[in-house]
Amino acid sequence: QECRVGTFQPAVGQANISVCIHCEPGKYSTLTGVDACSACPAGTWTDEFEATTCKICPAGKWSHSLGARLEGNCVSCSDSSCLAEGSARVSIGLRGLQHQPSPSIEQADLRVAFARDIALAAGVDVSLVVDLMGQNSTVTVGKGGSISAF
Repeated sequence: QECRVGTFQPAVGQANISVCIHCEPGKYSTLTGVDACSACPAGTWTDEFEATTCKICPAGKWSHSLGARLEGNCVSCSDSSCLAEGSARVSIGLRGLQHQPSPSIEQADLRVAFARDIALAAGVDVSLVVDLMGQNSTVTVGKGGSISAF
């Protein structure tokens, strides 16, 4: 049986959920059966064990590093390095997309193009669009054509 969301198991071949490890504060998991938890992206934080989401920093504040564990890691915005009005998670589901495996260079170009489109729609610089792993100017493309970013 796979580990549930909010937990992980790094050892290959573990089939017993009793050996699953809780995600620690600053990390989360949204999928079952993962071998590691993801660090909360910049602009978010979580102080919970077994987190399935990260909390968004309050308006006017931003956490600049990955894996923020406390709301106190969200500091006041002093320049254009964060969204003064706060951040929001953007999720887009594409219907009818015939997703074909493509070379990694094409996938990277597609992620950057979606980030530009999101930035344009939100009226922000593309560098403020952050994927779920905390990388700027790109988005996360999931199974089935879902697109997510902050």
